[in-house]
Amino acid sequence: MKKEYMMYAMTLGSIGDAINEMIDAIEEQSPEGVKRATKLFTNVEAAIKEETPPDIFTGEHQELIEAFKLWNVANKQATAMRSENIVEAASAALKKHEVFMVSIMDRIYDKLRK
Repeated sequence: MKKEYMMYAMTLGSIGDAINEMIDAIEEQSPEGVKRATKLFTNVEAAIKEETPPDIFTGEHQELIEAFKLWNVANKQATAMRSENIVEAASAALKKHEVFMVSIMDRIYDKLRK
């Protein structure tokens, strides 16, 4: 496997770890967990935007950036509620977009295995 593919796979591993941390933070069922998830999201989003993927992954990488943007919008809407429903709304937003993010990453990993 090409070195650039391996480096990109390592970046995706870090992104996956951060997604799992966001999920765990929201599942704490507290506004603090939602805030921590939002901070993690900001860090991951910046890392994804700065990453230059190998050409073969450009389309999926752009989709991943878009998926994070969509999650960010949904999370901002959830946290803007400023009520006891914040946690439920943020959790629902993340779960909806998590499936999309994971499917994109799975497609990238499938290409890596070929």
